[in-house]
Amino acid sequence: MLRKSLVALILFNCYLSNSVSAIVLPDPTGLCGLFKDGTRLRKPGSCTEYIHCANSSGIVYSCPAQQLFDRKTQSCVTEENLSDVDKYCRNRCEGINGKWITDPFSCKGYLYCKNGEPLQGYCDNGYNFDETKAMCDFEDESSCYIVPEICDLVPDGTKYRNINDCAKYYECKNGKSSSSTCSKKHFNVQTNACGDQWIDDSCVPSAITCYANRTIIRGYFSDKATCRGYFICRDFGTEQDLEPVFRQCPVGKLFDQTTQSCVDPIDSDCQYNRCQGRGDMYIQTNEDNCRNYITCQGGFEVARKRCNGDKFFDEKSQGCVNAIISYKCCDGK
Repeated sequence: MLRKSLVALILFNCYLSNSVSAIVLPDPTGLCGLFKDGTRLRKPGSCTEYIHCANSSGIVYSCPAQQLFDRKTQSCVTEENLSDVDKYCRNRCEGINGKWITDPFSCKGYLYCKNGEPLQGYCDNGYNFDETKAMCDFEDESSCYIVPEICDLVPDGTKYRNINDCAKYYECKNGKSSSSTCSKKHFNVQTNACGDQWIDDSCVPSAITCYANRTIIRGYFSDKATCRGYFICRDFGTEQDLEPVFRQCPVGKLFDQTTQSCVDPIDSDCQYNRCQGRGDMYIQTNEDNCRNYITCQGGFEVARKRCNGDKFFDEKSQGCVNAIISYKCCDGK
């Protein structure tokens, strides 16, 4: 399921283009779509709250009174025990003069930095302070969830996905995001490792070209990376579709190039990760005339085996059988 929220798309489009100095997040829990489950991150715009990520979504928690969230230790601590890396929650005016900045403890609050010392102020009711404008703005026109740098929220060494390119990822180093590219196909944020198997439903593969053999092509075509994804090359007459639309088959269905449709897995001869979106089960392979099978765990291939003797594997019954099996997925018929 393609479940990347608008929040995450805005986040990356703004951050990666370097076109703005800050990122506005209507719902900060949407950040969890970028991180491994179990990650804790400081809630943007706050020093006393944190977000716990699970199943690509997040729940906001508050620290006990008189405590701050320490991104390095992933825990709530008193201010004197705050890690040196957490400068955001210390004196934000240190080394700054003549600038208006956000008060990390209040949406309405702001600080005027004068020779490194903060002078406190508050916006009137109905207004929030907008650091990018250095002024109080209407609540519905501003947000206190502003993230100048994602790595200011999590410990150094944390990796997070690049939704624009599934072979790339970011790693936090000294509070800054550093981009890396996998030598294999795909970065798996849950294992924090690169791999050949594509199991991330929320990551869009590179678009295909709707042009082949000097001819404009139209219709439905495999994304050439997954067994559920496909692109639609739309009919624009004599013009090529330069931005084919990405779609995914429903969970439990696979894309079949011959029929250009989503079908039952046994009717698709897709040779990519056939475990994607199928949880824990045994499935047919594309080899050895339906005698081999794959063990799937959590949508990931973990082993390949062969039925004993002259038996065939039957995905429907989840076992090896004596009857001859001739599904399209494993014998090409």
